[in-house]
Amino acid sequence: MNLAHTRYVLAGFFVFLLAACGGGGGGGGATAVSVDKASVAVSASVVDATVGTPTVTLTISNATGGSYYVSGATSHNGVATLSPGIFSATSAVVQIHLKTPYTLAPATYTDSVQLAVCTDQACTQQISGSPVTVKVSYTVNPAPAGAQPAMTVSTNALSLQALPGGAAPPAGFSVAIANAPSFALTAKVTQTSNAVVSATIDPPTPIWNTPPQGGFGVDITLKSPSQLPAGVYKDQVTVVLCLDPACVNPLAGSPQTITIAYVIGNSVPGAYTVSQVAVEAVDLVADGTRGLLYAAVPASAAAHPSSIAVIDPVNAVITSYVAMGFDPGKLALSADGGYLYVGEHNGPRIARLVLPGMTLDATITLANDAHGQVTWPIDIKVQPGSPKTIAVARDFKNDTQAQGDGVVIYDDTVPRAQIAGLDAQGNANQAIGWLSWGSSAATLYGSGFGEIATLAVSASGAQVSASATPGNVGRIQYIGGVIYADSGALLDPTTLMASAVLPAPSYPAIAVTADGSIKRVYKITTTGGVGTYLNQYDADTLALQGHALILGVYNQYLVESDFMRWGSNGLAFLATSQQAAINAPNDQIVLISGPFVVQ
Repeated sequence: MNLAHTRYVLAGFFVFLLAACGGGGGGGGATAVSVDKASVAVSASVVDATVGTPTVTLTISNATGGSYYVSGATSHNGVATLSPGIFSATSAVVQIHLKTPYTLAPATYTDSVQLAVCTDQACTQQISGSPVTVKVSYTVNPAPAGAQPAMTVSTNALSLQALPGGAAPPAGFSVAIANAPSFALTAKVTQTSNAVVSATIDPPTPIWNTPPQGGFGVDITLKSPSQLPAGVYKDQVTVVLCLDPACVNPLAGSPQTITIAYVIGNSVPGAYTVSQVAVEAVDLVADGTRGLLYAAVPASAAAHPSSIAVIDPVNAVITSYVAMGFDPGKLALSADGGYLYVGEHNGPRIARLVLPGMTLDATITLANDAHGQVTWPIDIKVQPGSPKTIAVARDFKNDTQAQGDGVVIYDDTVPRAQIAGLDAQGNANQAIGWLSWGSSAATLYGSGFGEIATLAVSASGAQVSASATPGNVGRIQYIGGVIYADSGALLDPTTLMASAVLPAPSYPAIAVTADGSIKRVYKITTTGGVGTYLNQYDADTLALQGHALILGVYNQYLVESDFMRWGSNGLAFLATSQQAAINAPNDQIVLISGPFVVQ
């Protein structure tokens, strides 16, 4: 007998053809069918990706020549489909395919499978013993104790704020998955849309609603403040996480709803106000005598190039621009408020302006170095008590590494003979790019390229008296017996090594300043993409006194600029609005003021 089978699937039935040829069967009795089992029992866990496929075998006795058809029908509580297995001359194996365990809720599902053997395709002529019935019991068990998949979220509430007309802040949260199964889960994210544009899974996946198994982020895009009037906007983002696409089996903890409060405004009541002044600038100084700020606007600026911008920080406005006639770089202000020094970027000049009129008083021209190279001022600091004496950290023109080319002391326009940081041949042997006067006019500190040095200043000039390598500390400021570094390190003026580091929260410091009169230290830090924060510390104990998000400053970086106090309760720094753009030009002054600064 040769075997052939054809499958038809219609309304839950399948039909197989057993084709017999030759002299037929033997035995002389009636052709009949029997089944090897009357019932099947299977179990699986709801976190199993697959389940076994039970089979039953039909046996035909006393088969005669001709064809036999096998048809089947089933209920579909736990059974998905039926299909043929191995057929022989006298038997047929039928496979019972069960539904995937994680698509069913934990329970026992019973089905009845009916199988018929007929001599005609329409199955109106059944052989003896047909039809046969097989009872199927399919138990889906809950996840084993301690292995139940569960979800949690990093927060159930987000409070966000943006400046009117500014940029929308980045927002989002993370979803953690415990006891993730081996198969893909299904996540669905929905949101209201008062101020939320979208909420999407991050990282994206080939199928948007299939998250990575260990967890994922949800990125929230908010409407631009320019689209919304000032006020408070509330939304909800809901995350549903399930074992199956139909969400018959949600994970423990699902769904999770995150409430969002989005404020358009520049003030945090009772704490601080943030303002931004749009100006391209490369340096900034505060004039405590007049309550003003001065910003150096480079030659590359689109508006008012090669000028000094005069800023009223209280009202956050530029009151005037003063043309310089060259590309301005570093700025320095005498302690008595009488002079503003303006260094030329990549050029040898330093202009001394008389305040408040901003009139030119003197021009200092830096000498070429020992090798005949043009030098330019990469930092300028006015000597305490001597408004016409300055220390200048030089570099040679077009040096792309800003490695330093000595420190020169100038009285009016006349340099002192001794230059610190050079060897006998005039080569730089100490990298100095930033300066800060110490406790007296006889002590100067310089830092750069992982090095820091003490410079002894005398009538002859300056010379390095001590040095150390505490690592890349960046800009430095000597305030109240401590050298504060932009890296967040506090350096001992005697050993030049770190005596402490400003503690968490948030990422490492990108700018630091201090106010000795109220014993407060300030650190600007970024979380690497979510926002920029201001931390305030007690100068004696370094205990954290305050931690706040700086409104409107998102993933923006300080670029070669100072961070300073102004007024009774203000702070100022330069930043770039070009998100995620390291070393992009500064195009705004960020002003922070309020009780938070001096609390």
